[in-house]
Amino acid sequence: MAMHGDGGPAPPPGVSPPLRDLVMRALDLDAARRPRSAELANALTRITRGASASGRVERRPASQRRPPPAPPPTRAALEQALGLDEEGFLPLARLRGLLRERGPAALRQALGPWPVLRVVEERPIAGTTRYTGRLAVLCPRAEAEPARVVVGRTLESDLAIQLVSMSKVHARFQRTPQGWELEDLGSSNGTEVAGRAIAPPQSARLEPGTQLRFAQHITLEFLSGQALLDALS
Repeated sequence: MAMHGDGGPAPPPGVSPPLRDLVMRALDLDAARRPRSAELANALTRITRGASASGRVERRPASQRRPPPAPPPTRAALEQALGLDEEGFLPLARLRGLLRERGPAALRQALGPWPVLRVVEERPIAGTTRYTGRLAVLCPRAEAEPARVVVGRTLESDLAIQLVSMSKVHARFQRTPQGWELEDLGSSNGTEVAGRAIAPPQSARLEPGTQLRFAQHITLEFLSGQALLDALS
């Protein structure tokens, strides 16, 4: 142990002057000059309160710490909460009904951070349409990071658009640090973003309100879940 100039042990380095004085007295070789237990406890309490008042960082109790953000809802959770079908769509009328029944806060929580695609236009086949009046949630079937949503003609895709003009594996949405992007995966009939065709290996950034067109057949609008709920409220 290091020794002080008067022959006693030196105080620990890096302590405040009041605490340094208290340590020096507690380490005094003369027992008569050492502080009593009650005096020592009171002095430590005053020093601790003074440090808190001076703006030093205090650790919050666990009960007061901000909890970590909740993980985004899974595809299974969305199917249960919203009634997504096996393709990844639900009727817009159903979402309106859920909004009236549960309120916007509950639906915001149910959607989490996932964006949606609202069907704007669909060319009829044999005089009928399949997706008009519907919307899709861009949530992958399997949890992965970064999130990727593959669009294609079969139910093996994360988002299935079962039209003959769609390719089996048509395009892919991907979440990046800058936002969501869309790329065509070599489809036969192409992908358009805001009226412009994209081809591999190009990708296009998506902003709320951007319109997408797959296979020259179906047009969808990219929206945040919050924007959609605001529009329906």
